[in-house]
Amino acid sequence: MTKIKYHLSKRQFRRRVSQRVSAVINALRQPKGKNIVLSQVGLPTSDHGHISELTLNFNTSDEWSTTEITLNTTSTKAIKVSVQKNTRTTEDIKEQLRIWSLNNNVSQIATSELLKNLKSHECFRTLPADSRSLRKTQRVFQSRIVKPGNYVHLGFTNGLTAEISKLENIPKVISVLVNVDGIPISNSSKSEFWPVLCMLDSPSFVKKPFCVGIYHGVGKPENQNEFLTDFVAEVKQLQTSGFDYQGQKIGFEIKGFICDSPARAFITCTKYHAGYSSCGKCTQVGERYQNRTVFSSKLASKRTGDSFSNQVDEDHHRGTTILSELKLDLVQKVPFEFMHLICLGVTRKLLNLWVFGKPKYHKFSGHVISNLSRDLVKQRFLTPSEFNRKPRSLIELARWKATEYRQFLLYIGPVILQNYIPAKYFYHFTSLHLAVFILSNDELLNRHRKYANSLLEFFVQQFTSLYGKENLSYNIHGLLHVEDDVKNFGNLNRYSAFPFENHLGQIKNLVKGGNRPLSQVCRRICERERYRGTPSTQRNKNVNQSRNFAPLLPGLISPQYQKITFGSSFLQSDSKNCYCLLKTGELIKIVNFATRENDQSLCVVGRLCRDLLPLYTVPCDSREFGIYKFKRLGDLKVWEAEVAVIPVQWISKDLTKGWWPPYMSSTKITTSVARKQPVDSKNWRQHEIRIFKQFYTYSEANSHLGQAEDTSNLESEYESSNDKRNNRKRKTKGRLASKGDSDSSSDEQSTPKNCQPKTSSLNVSNSPPLLPPTIPQYLSLNIGSGNALPSQLCLTNNYEDEIGQPSPNTDNSAAGNFTVVTSFEDYVINSLERIHEKLDLHTELIMNLTKISQVRKDLRPNLALKAQFNFPLENMEALDQLEGRLVSDECQAQLVEFLSVIGGSDYKDNVSRILHHVFADTLAIQIAWEGIRKVNPKRAFKELRFKNILFDAVRMNPICTKATDKEMKERGASWFQHASDRMRVAEMKRLKGQAGDATPESTETTN
Repeated sequence: MTKIKYHLSKRQFRRRVSQRVSAVINALRQPKGKNIVLSQVGLPTSDHGHISELTLNFNTSDEWSTTEITLNTTSTKAIKVSVQKNTRTTEDIKEQLRIWSLNNNVSQIATSELLKNLKSHECFRTLPADSRSLRKTQRVFQSRIVKPGNYVHLGFTNGLTAEISKLENIPKVISVLVNVDGIPISNSSKSEFWPVLCMLDSPSFVKKPFCVGIYHGVGKPENQNEFLTDFVAEVKQLQTSGFDYQGQKIGFEIKGFICDSPARAFITCTKYHAGYSSCGKCTQVGERYQNRTVFSSKLASKRTGDSFSNQVDEDHHRGTTILSELKLDLVQKVPFEFMHLICLGVTRKLLNLWVFGKPKYHKFSGHVISNLSRDLVKQRFLTPSEFNRKPRSLIELARWKATEYRQFLLYIGPVILQNYIPAKYFYHFTSLHLAVFILSNDELLNRHRKYANSLLEFFVQQFTSLYGKENLSYNIHGLLHVEDDVKNFGNLNRYSAFPFENHLGQIKNLVKGGNRPLSQVCRRICERERYRGTPSTQRNKNVNQSRNFAPLLPGLISPQYQKITFGSSFLQSDSKNCYCLLKTGELIKIVNFATRENDQSLCVVGRLCRDLLPLYTVPCDSREFGIYKFKRLGDLKVWEAEVAVIPVQWISKDLTKGWWPPYMSSTKITTSVARKQPVDSKNWRQHEIRIFKQFYTYSEANSHLGQAEDTSNLESEYESSNDKRNNRKRKTKGRLASKGDSDSSSDEQSTPKNCQPKTSSLNVSNSPPLLPPTIPQYLSLNIGSGNALPSQLCLTNNYEDEIGQPSPNTDNSAAGNFTVVTSFEDYVINSLERIHEKLDLHTELIMNLTKISQVRKDLRPNLALKAQFNFPLENMEALDQLEGRLVSDECQAQLVEFLSVIGGSDYKDNVSRILHHVFADTLAIQIAWEGIRKVNPKRAFKELRFKNILFDAVRMNPICTKATDKEMKERGASWFQHASDRMRVAEMKRLKGQAGDATPESTETTN
């Protein structure tokens, strides 16, 4: 029954109007005019107002037509309804459906069913009825038999064309990285794929591999040369005639083959990693030790391309590889890559030795594993969003992925391991951590490659002494060759297998069933390759997630923002993504992004992290690589485009750009400015600047810095002077280090300090642990004038390249201020630190002794209780007397206080000591904790008043405060259960002693 119209509520009235308007719109066809007025269309009226006119305004564009409906009523308000109609063509809809089905990996059956349902609607009559027509699926592929399976060669054309189209500037020669690896299709069969993947070697865009050929069979190919025949033939053709891209000939070369060790040995026909001569970089011969193949910690003579092609070392080769036809240096072109060698090889081995290894090689106890797992799980809530996986506990170590090992090595491990492993093991781990940290960043790599290599050599050399010779495996030896590969390929991320492994997982997901998997995956690959060539655009910096409740400072207004995006990374004012390292060396915690009132510019509101300390000092001060720990946060402050003092030598000729050093230490930046350090164009970055004023001296310019920061203006004119080396102030743009920089190269750019490690403060043993190598010679300590403490030593740099000579523009007067630490000074510093540490230890020892003596002094008067209670109790009568006395609360308190002095190393030891002190074994064999026995029933200890006395006395021990009733019950029950065993052992000792006493007498009698 329909309601009477004057009984309608306001909401019901609006709903009725909306329904009638929709009915009218559906009845209308596309009009020729742009304005149509309809009167008296039968719309409902009520006391709320009378609708007299309906106006339809049509606004057409290329893709959408907008219809605006205005309902004029007699009331003061008008009702407006806006309707949008999509006018895109059927081809556009078809393209969107095609992209949707490919991106979401929708099966053919599901896509075809969707198309059939859509075709039943009049608007989609022209859509294809089958998913193969929609996706333009290629039906026929040429395959050939490669025992024990089949191989299909897809070629380079589609993949290279799609990837080159993404490049802004097309190079004259394109370099590709090649990956060959196997991937099982399912866990229920031996069926597997062996795809040949390629990827452009270009750092300018996100790398995405493409498939050149793929093999499927039950097991890997039997003959690697037969497997790679088509690949080698096409590569030889591309090397000779180049690649044709839109009529332009582009040179082609293979940069390298990125594979794990079994795949490297497979495609190069060399010994596998368990062989004696398996190292592909040097002639080192392994040996068999404890049923394992182990290698030396030193390098042997290096292999060359000629020695490899001529097979000089016959023990290294299993045959001749077809890749030799490409005229490539198969020693240099086949590197040890980051993912399998360092992450899954070395880092996983260290963790497995700590968790599952032998106790003599510092195996973690269950308590340590539990605490480490707890700390790892805590990091989940602090891990930035750029990390794909959050940390998991060590209980799931067997299921950790390569990215988790990488995250542990580079970021989490140095933070949580310090309190759980001895100093020498921590030094050893941080050597690997810092070496990989340097080799993963281009700026650090250019300056410290040699030092990183020395750290890796130290790690390998000390591995045997710490973890045993039997664990010096192929992967540990491979660390000695990482530097050579980095010289040829760039930083470790440039030639890692991470992109290829991700793509292998995508290929596996393309198979929807067990029927003809090779045909399925080839069709899906070709469908995707055809539509992957759209150029990717880099997202510009933008802000989003506006808000109005965050802290503001004077001069700041809304709009406010919670998040700012830099390409694929972002900064956000939450607990995970709020910390940011500025290029000035300051570490800040972001609280808000706000707008400045005077110029509407975006600025950052945050707190400065104060009292920055190094996370570790061995092998160098971690602050020089942007790794800090801090004590407190400062007050709210605003950061924007910054004002700084800059030497005139750092400014470009057109006075619009200036160079800025990449150091993370603010002290080092100040030193560089004051001494007018020569520009290093390879490692420094240019910023847009605006010059305020020039000064003749650094001190004069620095004195005006505060005024410039407050007013952003000193003088309107700039006087140029070419004959004087004056300092100017600059205002840089974009000085905020984005998280895009800090994730891929958060490991930034400053020269590490040569701080001598405080060995005694980290190792309390008499013999200090062996330390990692020191920083190279071109770094020295500047002690300065006055009585500086060792902790106040600051770093200076002579700025001499590892390879070249010092810059001719170096200021000699400045260089004269550098001080080299002599061996005597080094000895004095270490001796003072050892003395300081020993004093701390002695102080702590004295305090502990004082506490113990005070406790004994307080409890000495209660020793008389032992005689009163007549411990140990030897029979049930004595036990009953004790139970009778424990009715008194005062007696209970005295007994608890007396028994608490007995103590113990843990709750188990404490329980055993108290029971042994109170009960003789002759009485203990008559007691059981539960007391329930069918044969020879015993007295139940749980019913005694002494049970609570035992629990209270144990918990008074500071070590046992958290002991539970259940834990003490299990230990007490075990003690009573083994009373008969203790009596038996005591009786055997007594008889043995009597026999020993009787032996001399019997001997005299015999004589």
